[in-house]
Amino acid sequence: MNRNSITACYHCNSSKKIISLVEHSELVISSHKNDDFWAGAGMYFWDNISNARYWYDQKKKHGEAPANIKIAKIYLTYDEESELLDLTDWETIELVENLAQTLKNKDGKERRIGKIIDEYCKENNCKLVKEAGDYYSKSKRKPEILKGTNITPYIKVIYCLKEGNSDIITRKEYVEEKES
Repeated sequence: MNRNSITACYHCNSSKKIISLVEHSELVISSHKNDDFWAGAGMYFWDNISNARYWYDQKKKHGEAPANIKIAKIYLTYDEESELLDLTDWETIELVENLAQTLKNKDGKERRIGKIIDEYCKENNCKLVKEAGDYYSKSKRKPEILKGTNITPYIKVIYCLKEGNSDIITRKEYVEEKES
């Protein structure tokens, strides 16, 4: 195993949960009903600070006091070949599709993508999932500077760190929030 890939990621949550992450490497495993439509069970991170700040602002907007919200920046160090399931890569998607078909052939059940990813990661000791979410439906307005280009801000890269794999977190820090 050659852990030579490093990725910086961000997570916004309650102060208590972010302190546990930064001080003790305790993962905040998502238990959202929609995880089966994403990368399954794990802790989700954004690849940029703006997305974490969006959630910070959303929490404030819904009545949470700024003192009760924090953002963490973490660095993940991993082996891209053996520890990452990269769902932005077509060959990897084909592997996951093959597993989905194998599982369906075994018991006749259709599974949502999150359950298939969970099974794949379990079978292959995969620690981290990289996926791209299409957020175009949230705002159909294309920024003026991007009109007529192939560039879009609506594809969001998300990482899901699977439970029990905090060993790939090599650095953690708090992000100081700007007053808005």
